[in-house]
Amino acid sequence: MTFDPRWDESGQNIAEFDDIRQIQTQLMDIELKINKELDPKSTGPASIMLFDHDGNMILIDQNR
Repeated sequence: MTFDPRWDESGQNIAEFDDIRQIQTQLMDIELKINKELDPKSTGPASIMLFDHDGNMILIDQNR
């Protein structure tokens, strides 16, 4: 599964969104393990990968 926090369900850009670093913090707060953590001070495009409790890989990809 792939998600982009800057797109709606139709793949259209949205004006307001949660930055991927904020999403990473929220996921880590509920003890989900991120494969490669982002520097919280970085900006711009980035991605994180994690596995859900059933072992499915989830990609969150902020590409702008």
